[in-house]
Amino acid sequence: MKSFGVELIDADEESLDGVLRMEECCFPSDWQFDNAAEYYRDMLCDPENINLALKEGSTLIGYLLAVPYGKAQPWLREADPDLPTDNQRRFYIETVGVVPWMRARGGGSLLLHEACKEGVKRGGRFCAMHARIQNGFSEKVQRLFEGRIVTARRILQWPWAAGEAYEYLEWIC
Repeated sequence: MKSFGVELIDADEESLDGVLRMEECCFPSDWQFDNAAEYYRDMLCDPENINLALKEGSTLIGYLLAVPYGKAQPWLREADPDLPTDNQRRFYIETVGVVPWMRARGGGSLLLHEACKEGVKRGGRFCAMHARIQNGFSEKVQRLFEGRIVTARRILQWPWAAGEAYEYLEWIC
């Protein structure tokens, strides 16, 4: 098996095409943005965001987007009114996906660890995310950051995932 690598993504059309392929491949169509190209172009061009590519050799097999918490909070409040409002230095993991045929090989864990490292380089102390429960992702993230989880709170119906239950997780980087 080839080894995985993680790198920051450039804000160019090739990267945008790769991210859009990841979204289509990793998530059901009703979970995807109607204006995905515009949304991800904006996310890639914002220098405050963390955009990471997971590659096997030169092939893109995963993607992670983290945004400064203060930027994510206004639109997240609609779905989770209990979000913290303090000024802790957090990055919010907006999306993380690995192509289905490469899952359960450590790539998602590598992306999350690298996002934490990059967040610390940028002055962050914590990472946070809303993690899916049904597929075991929330449990996986809690095991991955065991001993560093500071918040784990269930949301009974996450509106952007067909009303599935999710958990808000926050951990020390």
